[in-house]
Amino acid sequence: MQQFKNLEGKTVWLRPTGNNLRMNRSTRTAVVEKVRRDHVLLLIHDRSIRYSIHPANPMELFANNAGYVVYETEQALTDYYRVAEIAKMIRQNYLYQEQWEELQRHQIESIAKILGLIPDESTGQ
Repeated sequence: MQQFKNLEGKTVWLRPTGNNLRMNRSTRTAVVEKVRRDHVLLLIHDRSIRYSIHPANPMELFANNAGYVVYETEQALTDYYRVAEIAKMIRQNYLYQEQWEELQRHQIESIAKILGLIPDESTGQ
């Protein structure tokens, strides 16, 4: 709830989840009208809609199996989609062992260092 208190009266960006995602709802903006202990009122397209705050993820809102993940900036939302897009490309293109074997040693070592699987001697980490 504390995260939302700071957002009262501000514009936020919403990524659909649950039925909102299934029904092809796109990302949208909203204004945080009021924040209560367990719910938030969002102004979306001139309609005030009440969403419960997810207990496990305080930046996720839900109502009847439909909800949104809230982002404070458009850049944070864009970053999420870019990371998801790259992760999907990695899964699709490097799913099997033989695909990984096509990479050169320095490429696979760079990936392993980024993921923290092997130490990076240049930084000592």
